Amino acid sequence: MISSDAIEQTITRLHQDTLVPAPSATQPITRLGLLLERAQIALVEQPQLTSAFVAQFLQSYGVKTVNQTENEPNTPIDLAGYCYAAADLTFLFVRSDDPVTRRRFTIAHELGHYYLHFQPTLARWHDEVEQHVQQGTPLPTPHTDGFPGEDAPAPKWQRGEAQSSENEEEALPSLPNTENAEAKKTTPAQPEFEQEAEANLFAAALLMPASVIRACWKQAQTRGITRPVLRLDWMAQQMLVSRAAVKLRAASLGLTAQGGG
Repeated sequence: MISSDAIEQTITRLHQDTLVPAPSATQPITRLGLLLERAQIALVEQPQLTSAFVAQFLQSYGVKTVNQTENEPNTPIDLAGYCYAAADLTFLFVRSDDPVTRRRFTIAHELGHYYLHFQPTLARWHDEVEQHVQQGTPLPTPHTDGFPGEDAPAPKWQRGEAQSSENEEEALPSLPNTENAEAKKTTPAQPEFEQEAEANLFAAALLMPASVIRACWKQAQTRGITRPVLRLDWMAQQMLVSRAAVKLRAASLGLTAQGGG
């Protein structure tokens, strides 16, 4: 599993490459729209987002999609978000009728998949192509990570996040403890489980950097906001995230007991 330090380094490079300033104590909201624009990732917002809409949209660009389910390939699935990435075209889908805080977490989560799981695959493929060109040998068999069955000259990647709950706090996945840099093995469902955990940690670190969380925590105390629920609400408003996300992120940084507040 990718360590917290490596994820934070990836986020730092993202801000540097896009020339989008990272959030700070005085400007605590992550500028997701500008990050997407500068990274040339197209955002598609759709109410009641489903796998059928994604498939139809991508097919209009000549893109095949993976089967929605193994047994019922024609059954639409309600989605919170979806990412399709290729060397020359990337779309990030989000359910537009979700609360803004949840939409932002979904977008950040999908960006985590893009930068942590697709970009390394693309970089390896480019390195292999360069090596074969220099040696004058046949090009490598295309990688198809996350995109089985597609015969393409470069890797493609896609994954959707199911709309699992109308309750934002219930739907928000647990965030790994960032104080523990050593990754732990979790379930036999690796590596998919690990990728989801990594994307969650990426989203949390992108939207709520440790330095900003700590600064907001101190600012709340300075303002006399000491009741846990009110403090979390105030911090959430500053960063444009949900109370549930702030609560989990603060707990992972040792600022409060996860069960408190």
